[in-house]
Amino acid sequence: MEIVRIAAHAAPVFDGWDPIAGTRQFYGSGVTQTASIEPRTPEGEIYTTQPFAALAIPSGDRSFDTQYVGTLPTAKDYGEFPLFALRRTA
Repeated sequence: MEIVRIAAHAAPVFDGWDPIAGTRQFYGSGVTQTASIEPRTPEGEIYTTQPFAALAIPSGDRSFDTQYVGTLPTAKDYGEFPLFALRRTA
């Protein structure tokens, strides 16, 4: 059984049509950044970037919280970013 790991980021995302694959594609630096964080996320965890955490906290929904985990390097040398663990509150 595989355990899921998820990364979340808030940034502009663009969509377009890939004529070779014949499918709708989403792209942009925000998509690339999120894809580079996901492999560094521990199994069973959700890691978010600071922009996502900043938007999520003021929403008034207290069913989840974020906890700072540190500035971590991302996959494929995309850079280092402050990351937060997103967790459901009890």
